[in-house]
Amino acid sequence: MDAEPHDAIAIRSSGAKPRRAHKKAKTGCADCRKRRVKCSEEKPACRACCRRAVQCQYPSSQTTSLSAAHSPATDETSPYSSSAQPLAQDHRISPIPSLTILSARSREPSSARYGIEDMALLHHWTVSTSLDMYKNSSLSATGQVTFPQVAFKYPFVMQALLGLTALHIAYLEPQERLRHTADAARYHNEGLQGFNKAIQFRNDETADSLFVWSSLNLLYVFGISGRLGEGIWDDSGWGNRKDRILGMGWIPMLRGVQAVMSPSFCTLRDGPMGELLSIGNWEEIDPDTVLEANDQRFCLTREAWKNSPDAPTYEKTLQVLRKCRMFMAQFSSLSTEAPQEAIFNRSWQGIFLFVPFAPEEYFTLLQQRQPPALILYAFYGALMHTLNDSWFLEGWGYDIVELIDDLLGPYWKQWISWPIEVVGLHTKS
Repeated sequence: MDAEPHDAIAIRSSGAKPRRAHKKAKTGCADCRKRRVKCSEEKPACRACCRRAVQCQYPSSQTTSLSAAHSPATDETSPYSSSAQPLAQDHRISPIPSLTILSARSREPSSARYGIEDMALLHHWTVSTSLDMYKNSSLSATGQVTFPQVAFKYPFVMQALLGLTALHIAYLEPQERLRHTADAARYHNEGLQGFNKAIQFRNDETADSLFVWSSLNLLYVFGISGRLGEGIWDDSGWGNRKDRILGMGWIPMLRGVQAVMSPSFCTLRDGPMGELLSIGNWEEIDPDTVLEANDQRFCLTREAWKNSPDAPTYEKTLQVLRKCRMFMAQFSSLSTEAPQEAIFNRSWQGIFLFVPFAPEEYFTLLQQRQPPALILYAFYGALMHTLNDSWFLEGWGYDIVELIDDLLGPYWKQWISWPIEVVGLHTKS
């Protein structure tokens, strides 16, 4: 089914009224004149060409040719107008390494045209994937309704949405995992190209689209770099399985997205995405004001870096981990009989808050596989295991603790006894 040129997704019906004829303009772009439609004549790219993701060319000698990105122009201003300042090349998001076994089917590059398979994926998003993301009514409604509304305007967001949906189906239908994962990779790669074009001309009008894409991308990365992607990875990209579990790919990606989105935070907070950006009482949490058995287990790790020159970094990281644990724990006691409270259950945020708030130096030590850094990461894995019922996080907590146990060896085993117990890892004595 082909989409109308002025709608991200529009299905033709036999009873639709024919378009009224208009006088052929001599000043419109070449593509609009060829298609015999009215051109809005914005430069360097008109609205129709932006939405159709095609090159916009004017007959004048002053034409500036620019390949349209996957994000369309808004009514007020184009993302490519002079008021939109391009970002540095460093802010582009690197592509996920190729999945070597998969043979993704190619299709026409026009991202504004969708077929019956795309419609089937969109339906699955509406009735299943969106509801399984945040697992509570308030935020699920945002994913179910608001995300598609943004995707209808910005094709690169739609591609990310359909890609995550295809990956979800791959999880639900393991017998067809390779086929659905190949589809997911194709959608994701196309969406990534559009995202990297859009961030070069970022402005407040496109902030929602960049945020939604980043949110979908985060879940996609966790899903594809976890157990769902085992056996189909190209180790030349994000390294081998151990490197991926240690966050070689997803941690820098998450921190990079944070840098890209920071300038638009106020705009996002005051818009329809504000509920997703809220971190509740995170800033008010002080782990040193309470005495809990589980918190004491975290504090015992201090002995592991007692004489280390990197002790300040480890201490800051421990403080963030303790806050994450407390932030998540406060929601475990919410009564199921109080839906007004359950709506604001944000336990899932605790996992994602660790990366932006932990010191950057810690992640360098983690990639160096320093024992204290690995011990703290095992505790992070124990926290992640509490969200094991989320399909894109399934197995992550267990795999992290299992890997750390293997890397550290028997001397350090005493420091990670609690994470081992939490994930149910049975080790040989």
